Amino acid sequence: MSGGAARRDDDEADLAVDVALDALTADERTRLEQRLDRVGPDARERFERDVEEYRRVLAEVTADVVAEPPADLRERVLAGVDPRASAAAHSAAA
Repeated sequence: MSGGAARRDDDEADLAVDVALDALTADERTRLEQRLDRVGPDARERFERDVEEYRRVLAEVTADVVAEPPADLRERVLAGVDPRASAAAHSAAA
């Protein structure tokens, strides 16, 4: 594989990740769609499969990350900002 082909593959992989993360601006998305319109259907299909695979992996990786905050988090944050706010938050919660 030539250096140019490897670089193109890397660029396409980076773009697929950006699409999976919904990290493209509207202009970038338009340019990507125009680029995909110029490539053959096989290349477009491969790109779309890559995007779906990245989305699947991201969903799996982030599924275990969700956690409930500690019950006293609000009180601790407010106490760090203003000790009087902590007392008010505690009174309001009771």
